[in-house]
Amino acid sequence: MVMTSARWLVPVAYLTVYVLWGSTYLAIRFGVETMSPSLLFGCRFLLAGLINLALYRILCGITGETPRRPSRRQVANASVIGCVLLIGGTGLVGWAEQTVDSHLAALIVSSTPLWVTLFDSALRRTILASPPQVLGMALGVAGVAILTGAGGGGGLRPGAGVMLLLLATLFWSIASSASHLADLPSNAVLTSAIQMTAAGAVFALIGAATGDLAPASLAGASAASWWAMLYLAVFGSSVAFTAFAWLLTVEPAHRVASYALVNPLVAVALGAGWGHETIGPRVWLALPVLSLGLALHLFAPARILHAAR
Repeated sequence: MVMTSARWLVPVAYLTVYVLWGSTYLAIRFGVETMSPSLLFGCRFLLAGLINLALYRILCGITGETPRRPSRRQVANASVIGCVLLIGGTGLVGWAEQTVDSHLAALIVSSTPLWVTLFDSALRRTILASPPQVLGMALGVAGVAILTGAGGGGGLRPGAGVMLLLLATLFWSIASSASHLADLPSNAVLTSAIQMTAAGAVFALIGAATGDLAPASLAGASAASWWAMLYLAVFGSSVAFTAFAWLLTVEPAHRVASYALVNPLVAVALGAGWGHETIGPRVWLALPVLSLGLALHLFAPARILHAAR
């Protein structure tokens, strides 16, 4: 059930993360219109965690395997990594986008592969990306900058929102790299279930402390926000986050982080189709830069060098 031998699942998992997480930008926009981030993400991850727990049981029944009870250490490791990923990463982005334009958020988040490479190399004491791959990551950030129009208009203004985005990128990168080294359950569905349930519970505590889970807040959420939460729970979390968690077990973390270069492009396309947003000439300028950067990032030969002891 670890599926390590099913190599055909790798491109499917990448495509899942690329497309579904790209669509979550628009879903989050609809969600936070009448929901606070803690309410939106708390409901999202608690529901997704419960779905995956049930899915794990169903898969065990289909394959005839006995469900394995994870050790306390595995549960603790998965819970901590899940909270760092989903609260320190996704949650901080949600709070930041209340004061920071989405194009600036996309630009900062697109640097994730570079940070993952840095932390992965430090933790493993190896240089896990070749110079062409690093160049590809840099080109990807440049492509996102062109796509989002960063550098024009008001520019990158220092403030709490920008600091939250920088922290979110760091937290996500550290947790992604640590996933390779931590003792986690062998099944990706179970691992993601524990991670999302733990993060959802903490989001619920935050919402209770801030009053976001009060009856008035729940009643004030629109139907569109509730549908957005449901979409995020099923497709953005139960499906895409599980694919991401599994990819971290079979692929280098910096390569998995390539989603950060593709998601903005998907978000722009979906925003134009369903969000009534306008696609300008920047898209056509950014597309070849992003494509070249992504190709170098994913397909350039890796060169692993041991760091000095």
